[in-house]
Amino acid sequence: MEKIGEEDIVRLCGGQVIIDMKSVIKELLENSIDSSANNVALKHHTSKLSTFIDLDSLHTFGFRGEALSSIVSLSDCEIITKSNLDTFVHAHTLSFKPNGELAAATVTSHEVGTTVKVRNLFKNLPVRKKQFEKSYKKQFAKSIPIIEAYGMISEGVRISLI
Repeated sequence: MEKIGEEDIVRLCGGQVIIDMKSVIKELLENSIDSSANNVALKHHTSKLSTFIDLDSLHTFGFRGEALSSIVSLSDCEIITKSNLDTFVHAHTLSFKPNGELAAATVTSHEVGTTVKVRNLFKNLPVRKKQFEKSYKKQFAKSIPIIEAYGMISEGVRISLI
């Protein structure tokens, strides 16, 4: 019996967290709304907890780096961000390796805020990719109510999906 390679482990685990388009959208919305965190988390990293006991005082949607890490491992994910607290005039485009490590950070222009682009979802899970390609219109339609729900409960948040 052989041990599964680290890259394959990341892909398999990512497929357990991100199962369809709706789960991608839900996780990105929750991360965005909870964005008082000031960094992009790797798997099992968070700025919200330091111990298990901290769960009792958590007042946000999520706390682990699982979702974004999983999305990165299953797609081509690019984040363009500019903070109004940044001393930089420019925004930054961040691209990631499948294991969640930062692959590149380039200077770009962007308004204050963050745009997450997810392309080629399930690119390295052939069966799930084929299933997704057959049903993406239906999955998109099922995602609309969750976007509307988060829009209704989130004050001062602009949500757009393209």
